Amino acid sequence: DAATAGGARLPVAYGRAAGGPGYAFRSAPPGVVSGPDVLPPPDYNPLYACAAAVFSLFGDDERLAGRSGVLETAVGGTAQGDERVFGALAALFRATPEGERYVQLYLAHGPEMGRIGLADPALLWDGYGTLQNFMPGLAALVSGNGRGVTVTQQMADDALDVWTRIAAQASPALAAVIQQELAASSNLQDFVGLTFDEWALAIGVPPPRRVFLPVVKTAD
Repeated sequence: DAATAGGARLPVAYGRAAGGPGYAFRSAPPGVVSGPDVLPPPDYNPLYACAAAVFSLFGDDERLAGRSGVLETAVGGTAQGDERVFGALAALFRATPEGERYVQLYLAHGPEMGRIGLADPALLWDGYGTLQNFMPGLAALVSGNGRGVTVTQQMADDALDVWTRIAAQASPALAAVIQQELAASSNLQDFVGLTFDEWALAIGVPPPRRVFLPVVKTAD
């Protein structure tokens, strides 16, 4: 029941799902296929995914309560697990000046990115698929195991595609920020082949250290 659709983002696969054919991002992990052909929202808005985690760190309950129009309600195991990773990631970024700079950029422009995603279902799903491909590395990073997962060429290319499409629909201020950040990393190519620990260091966010305790044997 699978078919291949034409277009600039080849290949995009369609398969049978509950309620009709489903849409799958071309390099998303298995299982990221859901919903009818009108492309309903995924578990959460990937372009504004860290909002709850960031706002909770600031104790900004009022701002968090007002985000429902931009960030779809997170339901299901995938969303809940990702939310925990985002919380740890936000805390890690807030621990350094350069990481805090990214947090402030996110606070300033996240709502607009979320609205762009809701207005463009194909971009929303491509963003979700791209983010899901990064989640194992991000989870490894915040758990002190980031040296075991690498940023691949495909991951960088997919992320560049999503960021470029966001910039094309963004306000001048957001577009300028995206273009500046992409230029600083040679359109993300500087990160290809790095482990997630090395990526974090490259953007000024030291990864958490793992503490190895010696094994102490007691005499019988």
